[in-house]
Amino acid sequence: MSNEAFVGPLPAPFESVLHFKDSKGYYQMAYIDRVTCVVHPDDPRLRNTQLPEPWEKLHHANENELTHFGNGDTGKATVLDPRLTANALRARGVELEMFDLI
Repeated sequence: MSNEAFVGPLPAPFESVLHFKDSKGYYQMAYIDRVTCVVHPDDPRLRNTQLPEPWEKLHHANENELTHFGNGDTGKATVLDPRLTANALRARGVELEMFDLI
């Protein structure tokens, strides 16, 4: 699973994969286009979804590196996509429920 409950299924021909970064020595979540075999670090389901204010995408020299997001107000940087926070999901009409795991 890759956020399907929040943003729906991946469109064809994409598939979520763990992509090993030789230069970094770790795996990262990525999305492979099974037609072109190109690996993309960004979720294709969020391509047309704007980042909430004051967030911006931080760019890397290598476009296949893990995506970072910067908060223009606080200067905070994170790899967690601010479009997937509870507030951002609710703003797009996603119904969320709280529950306790016992």
